[in-house]
Amino acid sequence: MSAWSRAVYDLGFGMALMLVALNAGGAAERLHRGVANHPRVGAVLTPVVLRATSAVLGVIGIAIGTVRLVHA
Repeated sequence: MSAWSRAVYDLGFGMALMLVALNAGGAAERLHRGVANHPRVGAVLTPVVLRATSAVLGVIGIAIGTVRLVHA
């Protein structure tokens, strides 16, 4: 994978995570409903936890993608 494609991949993945964090289209609730039937998992992966985790990972992904894009 070239440096440019890796940077674009990181930026795209970070933006997708930020869409979950900003709850675009109710993504966090839909993800929670998908795992809510599993014992112990549904209690831990609440929409708030999904949104917070996605926000942190999204910011990190965008930062890494930006650094890779600048140094590519």
